[in-house]
This record gives sequence, structure tokens and C-alpha cells, in this order.
Amino acid sequence: MAKRKTHQEECDILVVGGGMAGTGATFEARHWGRDLKIICVEKANIDRSGAVAQGLYAINCYMGMQWNENQPEDHVRYARNDLMGLVREDLGYDMARHVDSSVHMFDKWGLPMMKDPKTGRYQREGKWQIMIHGESYKPIVAEAAKKSADKIYNRIMITHLLMDENDENRVGGAVGFNMRTGDYHVFRAKTVIVAAGCLRVKDNFLDGQSTLLFDKYTLSRGNDSKVYTVDINPNSTNICKKVVSSNVEITTDDSVHYLNLLCSNFLKNKTNPSMFYLDSFDVDWRYTYPSAAHHLKELTSITRLLNKNTLIVVDDSPAFGNLTQTEDENKTSWKILNSPAPSIGGKGFLVHEYARHVGANVVFSHYQTAWNGFNN
Repeated sequence: MAKRKTHQEECDILVVGGGMAGTGATFEARHWGRDLKIICVEKANIDRSGAVAQGLYAINCYMGMQWNENQPEDHVRYARNDLMGLVREDLGYDMARHVDSSVHMFDKWGLPMMKDPKTGRYQREGKWQIMIHGESYKPIVAEAAKKSADKIYNRIMITHLLMDENDENRVGGAVGFNMRTGDYHVFRAKTVIVAAGCLRVKDNFLDGQSTLLFDKYTLSRGNDSKVYTVDINPNSTNICKKVVSSNVEITTDDSVHYLNLLCSNFLKNKTNPSMFYLDSFDVDWRYTYPSAAHHLKELTSITRLLNKNTLIVVDDSPAFGNLTQTEDENKTSWKILNSPAPSIGGKGFLVHEYARHVGANVVFSHYQTAWNGFNN
């Protein structure tokens, strides 16, 4: 067997991942750091990697401020209504006022845009979207990244982040291997940007799966960390076994039955899990009860194992509020009704009801919601 080589690189900015976020970060890094050494590392090839590798037919948001079609405050109002008032209006406004310049940049780079031949305006589908011939979307952005980076490394799978030897809370680089040659690569950087996705189905880069992320985290963390995962679909567990490391224990079973057995084993062996991530039953947003009930069953099957610090996270559980418009017709602001109070929806709404009654705490609530303190 040929001896594997070790390659070492030092840079100012290391971008891990060459999807849309990674290539965009590479371009922006050059804009703000003109004299810096920038490296982008991608496990596939940046020309056709990431969530839009197959192209898009539309850009989802364009204000059209140059033609006075919309203004940033219009989009903030739309987002406020759509999300029932639970929105950071300052961030929404800031994104809306910059989005047109990004679209104009894509146009300048050569992205084919559908335009009205008479007015020159972009053709719309609805109020916010504009139509594009988007098969070349990713290659065009990848080309901008190539011109921005000092080096692009394709086919390098990053496996671990390196911590700074002088600062335990700072990432100082990354290591990985060449997927074609097996050579080892060590990158040291002053700044590391991670913009990497994960696989849900093998060779499908359009979707994700949390198990792979947890696997990579525990591998980098060490200290005998381990991931346990369950799925009732044998096809899913077989695919998962091919993707993740031996650090993940994969079981095909009903999740409630499995968690009850796992709980008994953990109590017997005095194992204290740090987190349970509940995401086994797809949610139907028209009727969320079946999914929410299943995740409550999962929680009750492990309750005896929980301590005050055990984190319970449920995916697809956004906050929602009950809103009404102010009585002043001259103002279009909204206010949250105190009764019923804002709560958690989606998969986690019954878990949240249980958590409220037993005095558990909400740790964070975004699209996912997390609680601890079930057994204080």
C-alpha cells in the first residue's frame, strides 16, 4: 500500500463547505479581507455541491426597489403577518434592503434572468419571486468563489475541527482527507467558517439528517461520546449505517418501545445522557396532533431517566402567538393577546404543555424547541 502523504496549509480564513453558503462566504470574505489568504474546502466539487446543485427556477425574494415595486418595510409587514408577529423586524428589514443588490450581482455574473422585453423588469411569480433559468445558478456562484479564494480544495472531507492550543474556546483549523487519494490534510486558520450540510439519503445533497451531525460532533468531542438513534423504517437505518461512523448505535424499532428499553438499560448501567433529540414522526402542519402525541409518548418513556440538566429537543416546534390588530386604524401594528398566551406549536406542542405543568424550563425556542428541568 502506498504511503499516505500529509499536506499542511496555513491561512487567514478557512471556509469548510462549498455549497451556496460556503461559496458565498468565500466571496464575502474576499470583499472584506482583500489582503487575506482565503481557502475553501469542499467534500465534493464546488461547481455542483450543496442544496441548489440541480438549479432553481426562481429567486424567492426580490424587492424591485428601483422600480418602486416593493420597499423593505413591505417585506417586514409581510413577514410579521405571516409569522403572527414573532419576528425580528430589524433583521428582516436589513436583509430586505440588501437583497436587490445581491440579485443584481447574480445578473451581472451571468445568471439568466427572465425579463419583460418592453420594460426590462424581472418577470415575477407572485409578489416576491422572480423567474430565472437557474440550472447554472450554482456554477456561477462557484466561479465567483474561485476568483475570490487563494485556493479551492475539492474532494477533501473535513472530519475534525482543531481547537486553538492557546484558547480552548476558539477553533484554530480543521483536518480531513482526500476522498480520491486518501492523503491527510491539515488546515490552520485564524478564522474558520463552517457552512457544511449533511446527508439524509446517501448521495442526496438536497436534504439533511441530524444523526450525521451528532456523529461528527461526538467524534470531534471524544471523551467516550456516543450517539444512539432509532428509526422504524429498515431502509432508513440501513442507509444510515453506510454513512455514519461506528460511534453511532443504530436500531430499527418503534421509537417509543426503543426509548423505554434504552431508558431501562441506562438506569441499570448508570448512564446519564446529555440530550434526547425527538424527531421521529413527520408533522402534518394541517393537523399536528398525531406527531405531537407521538413525541409526548417518547418523552414519557424516558422521564424516569431525566435529571435537571438533561436537554430535550423537539424538531419542527416553532413558537406561535395569538394576535390582534390595534384598534387605531391609522396604525397597522399587532399586539399579542394574553389569553391564550403565546405557546409552542408543531411536533412539540404537547411536550410543551407537559413541560409547563411540571415546571420544566424552555432553554431555547426557534424552529426547534428545547427544555430541561423535567425532574428538578
